[in-house]
Amino acid sequence: MSDWQRIIKDESIATLEKLAEKFGHDVIDVEALRPAFDNFQMRLTPAALDAIKEVGDPMWQQYVPTVEELDIVDGVIDSLDEDGDSPVPNITPTRRRFRSTSTIRRSSTCASTPRSATSS
Repeated sequence: MSDWQRIIKDESIATLEKLAEKFGHDVIDVEALRPAFDNFQMRLTPAALDAIKEVGDPMWQQYVPTVEELDIVDGVIDSLDEDGDSPVPNITPTRRRFRSTSTIRRSSTCASTPRSATSS
């Protein structure tokens, strides 16, 4: 096993319980967040954890799922239709600023799972 694989496997936080242990059960309402964690993945590497200074800061919001994400505002889960734009699996054309570029997913596993990998 490579170092990076060991770090992802052994040193990352991927559960609500471990997150509450790290930041404090008095700060995180585990039961309120449980529906979000039941529906969304989360993984925080040690580097991502170091970037989070406190619960609710911008880095926290980038990585930690919220129950608000369960509300589908426009009625479409993939509102940008990124899967529909893909000419082949694992390639998503970038439609906005850089029209001649694409996002290529090299793996189905990410070291950290940000809340939004692309922006609308």
